[in-house]
Amino acid sequence: IGTEKTGSTALQACLFSNESALTEAGYALFRFSKDDPTQIPNNRQIVAMFQDLEFWDDYFVQQGITTAEDHSAFCAQVRSEFTGWLGALPPQIHTVILTSEHFHSLLKNMDAVQALSEFFAPLFEDVRVVGYFREQGDMCRSFYTTRLLNGETRAFNTFTQECVPESHYYNHLRMFSLWGDTFGDDALTARIYDRKHLRGGDICTDFCAAISQITNQPVELSSA
Repeated sequence: IGTEKTGSTALQACLFSNESALTEAGYALFRFSKDDPTQIPNNRQIVAMFQDLEFWDDYFVQQGITTAEDHSAFCAQVRSEFTGWLGALPPQIHTVILTSEHFHSLLKNMDAVQALSEFFAPLFEDVRVVGYFREQGDMCRSFYTTRLLNGETRAFNTFTQECVPESHYYNHLRMFSLWGDTFGDDALTARIYDRKHLRGGDICTDFCAAISQITNQPVELSSA
């Protein structure tokens, strides 16, 4: 589920570049038909089904979603594609991997995470949640760099005023507790996003080690 600014794009690139090896090892990756095929898939569509509709964003614009009715139709399509895809998976598949940093940044309350859980309930025997966490000051600096590239005009000392415990984005305990309260604390795996704490100093290697431990099914991939 992210969090943001913890190498999510690198991890997603690694996973999808090793999709055939993952399939052979019994892991499957979902790709939504309406997503831009030139972009690295990050399961943003699953998040979009459950995020607060007061927070319309670029993804909705890209998908042509401008009304609640558009959103309902979008959700129906994602649900249909996803369930159809699951039903057609080859028999060696034992685990589905869904990864998006937007699980962290856009599912901000218990209702949203609970709705996601209810969507998963009839589809999976078990759900495990892996989260990577970065020291908040370092996370804020990285986020500011990204925002600058997207037109941010505020000075850094003004931007950092958002890095407070009241912010869902930076309060790791509050955010991860939503997932623990929904899926159970035993379902959570928390990892520190820091090169010296990552297996092999690499998020892809570390994530594969984490899911191998969860599933008792080994997987080894080449880094992206």
